[in-house]
Amino acid sequence: MSNEQNAAEQAERIAAEGSSVRERVRGLVEDALAGRGAGVIKDVPGEVMEGVIKGVKGLADDRRGTVLADAIGGIGDGLASAANATKLAVEEAESRGEAFAKDDLKQTADDLRSLQDMLGETLGGLAEKAQHELGESAGDLASHAERAGASFMPAIESALQAITDHPGKAGADAASAGTDAATRGIGALFDAAGGLMKGLTDPGDAKKK
Repeated sequence: MSNEQNAAEQAERIAAEGSSVRERVRGLVEDALAGRGAGVIKDVPGEVMEGVIKGVKGLADDRRGTVLADAIGGIGDGLASAANATKLAVEEAESRGEAFAKDDLKQTADDLRSLQDMLGETLGGLAEKAQHELGESAGDLASHAERAGASFMPAIESALQAITDHPGKAGADAASAGTDAATRGIGALFDAAGGLMKGLTDPGDAKKK
């Protein structure tokens, strides 16, 4: 089963069960982001929300809106966690006198900017889809999407600033001499952020640094 199927199907199950939705969706988003290669993580929010919309179809009408809103909040929390983990990975590398590859930094920054650009549009579109398929209020869901973005955007801006300030190395240099060379090679930033992600529990962590 592919990562995409896993994310969508797990989201569907979480929504259908209807318990601890925000926390569980957050964990699902974190796992999905950590399990993807750089360049495709921008697909995760849409996949998760598509699964959620399927999952709530069997719920009572008075539960659907709450579960959808909690899922949107969980997506925002998971994305904020990923951004915070990226920032922390860069800061920890700098504290050890290491530098990530320039290609890694560029790809990660591009991914974060893509998420930043598409989050509101994607969740807004999914709110309209929920209204069409389920009769839920798109306006209410759009408000939840806006709040989710508000919690995510400061974290992504902080991560992008950390990447901009990081003295990246060319790929060959980053993977050259030294016993720690592999940790600085292509793909290392994405791997390091994924490893740190589970240790970050507060979407506002980046603002506390």
